[in-house]
Amino acid sequence: MNTKIQKNISDTVSLVLDCFYGPLMEVIAATDNLTAKQLGLLGAISRSPVSSLTMTDVARLTGNSTAAATGMVDRFEKLGYATRSHSTDDRRKVMVQLTQRGLSMTEKIARALFDHLYEKAVDAGDGVDGDAELAQRP
Repeated sequence: MNTKIQKNISDTVSLVLDCFYGPLMEVIAATDNLTAKQLGLLGAISRSPVSSLTMTDVARLTGNSTAAATGMVDRFEKLGYATRSHSTDDRRKVMVQLTQRGLSMTEKIARALFDHLYEKAVDAGDGVDGDAELAQRP
């Protein structure tokens, strides 16, 4: 592979990691030490078109077994981020929904990531003199 292409790929990967990994770790440190997967699940549940998900849905979203997903939801419940209830249609189904605290946490995570990405975009634009300079960049 061409060394210039390798450097561009390496630079791009570094930028992506810098943009997402750092702020994500900061958010994790400030959120009851949830894992990245747990934070992702909070976001996935909050973006769900339905107000609650089955445990099977939770397992599918995380790529885990239902037993592992149950452990994650147990932790969410203990932290006050989610509640469980039985489906009104089928009492065998356990439904998971976020509490107000869980919704607030997802908003906090989204805001922290957005603010960081916005800052990076502004920093990247500093010193750029119009479209001509942008066109010359590799």
